[in-house]
Amino acid sequence: MKLENIPILSILIFLPLVGAFFISLIDRSVSIANTRKVALWTSVVTFGLALILLLGIDIHTPSYQFINHATIFEGINLEYKVGINGGSLAFILFTTFLFSLSIWAGWDRIQTQLKLYMILLLIFETLVLGAFAQLNLLMFFVFFEATVIPLYFLMGIWGGKDKAQASLKFLGYSLISSFCLLLVLMKILEITNTLDFERVSQFPFPPSSETWLFLGLFLSLSIKVPLIPFHVWFPQAQTQFPTPVSMIAGSAFVQLGTYSIIKILIPLFPYAAMRMGPFICSLGAVGIVYMAWVAFGQKNIKKLIAYASLSQVCLVILGIFSFHPMALMGAVFYLLSYGVVGAALFFSVEVLYRQMQTYSIEDYGGISKVMPDFSLIFFLVLLANMGFPGTGGFIGQIFILIGLHQIHPLLLILTGVSIFFSGIYTLWLYQRVAFGVITSTLVRGLVDLNLREKSILVTCLGLIFLMGFFPDPFLRLTEKSLISVLNSQKQPSETLELAEDSHAY
Repeated sequence: MKLENIPILSILIFLPLVGAFFISLIDRSVSIANTRKVALWTSVVTFGLALILLLGIDIHTPSYQFINHATIFEGINLEYKVGINGGSLAFILFTTFLFSLSIWAGWDRIQTQLKLYMILLLIFETLVLGAFAQLNLLMFFVFFEATVIPLYFLMGIWGGKDKAQASLKFLGYSLISSFCLLLVLMKILEITNTLDFERVSQFPFPPSSETWLFLGLFLSLSIKVPLIPFHVWFPQAQTQFPTPVSMIAGSAFVQLGTYSIIKILIPLFPYAAMRMGPFICSLGAVGIVYMAWVAFGQKNIKKLIAYASLSQVCLVILGIFSFHPMALMGAVFYLLSYGVVGAALFFSVEVLYRQMQTYSIEDYGGISKVMPDFSLIFFLVLLANMGFPGTGGFIGQIFILIGLHQIHPLLLILTGVSIFFSGIYTLWLYQRVAFGVITSTLVRGLVDLNLREKSILVTCLGLIFLMGFFPDPFLRLTEKSLISVLNSQKQPSETLELAEDSHAY
């Protein structure tokens, strides 16, 4: 039986939901022993299914494959239709990998209401995977916006001391985003009489309608990504999330919003995207410098990492809206690498917080004397965050910078300044945490990494350096799907030139 004849994509999407159902049936007397195992194995098998899709997908075509389709309610164009190309699969692979890592990272972190925690986490995984693969805009809305629900409860129940305020702010911004997206979809349905993504992407919108629809959808996605000035909920939320959730909320959630710009926003409204591109690039350039500057002044280590992440997201936005093939591929590559680096950073913070119960940078200092293994690994992770040569971030940055140089040298200069600031605050953070005189009794009592913690961080570093030294398989996986996005904005005579430029690396 051919792989295409098996609904493997749908099985992958809903397997975490099935795992959540079985966890709900586990008897309380054995819940602690079995709940973690069921959740971990569910997520690992889901990752395995993603690897099977990787073996079966044709990366030489941008067309969607492994399509599953079922009509739910014809009257409102509600149909379940999923499919993937190389770009979608790359994010599904990294998402399933990070969910498995997150469950392993939180193995002994969550002690209260463990069943509910794992159920919400697996529901969140199903919603994220479903949103990545959806080809019906209404179902995309359902999956995309529903991701807010498990995250809201994960923060509200297991979050930090300011979780009430942070969860309300997170929910408020999400509702504004949902409202904007719903309005756009209602207008698209009114104009095109369909919400099938592939059909809508072929529809020639009137210029005035296309501009307003683009702005509405961009506003919705920029809140979720998030971009300046809608970023204020993100650092507070990341600080209050339990760290295993921060590992995925800071990657899967951001990646979903950013990839939706590439997959949905630009193909639906290509000419409006071209017209608004310079403004959005300017917004991204300002965001890069601003976020890097704000990160430098943070005293909370988790909030510093959150602002650093936002600065990197702005760099990705620059690469996307430069509409240069190398910059776009570099943006996606950097986004994938960022997910792994961010997870490693947040878990490194968790290692320290678990023993010291503080995120204040001032409370650390001199940990290299008591935690040599952690200090070395943490240094390598911070180098990856800087985009040091040999890491995945370096490849993504180089591709983006080459594209910006050919499009707008001023943006290249601003980006270079932001990368310089990134190196400054990264080294400043490491110096404050690792070196100096030990003044705290808590630091003197720190215990170095155990086997589980080492395995998590070394796994992340292994993938980061694999992407840095062998980027070609990752670039080839996403190349055709990204070139098709650029071709949607060009005349046929320009298509060959774009394809040739993309092979410049």
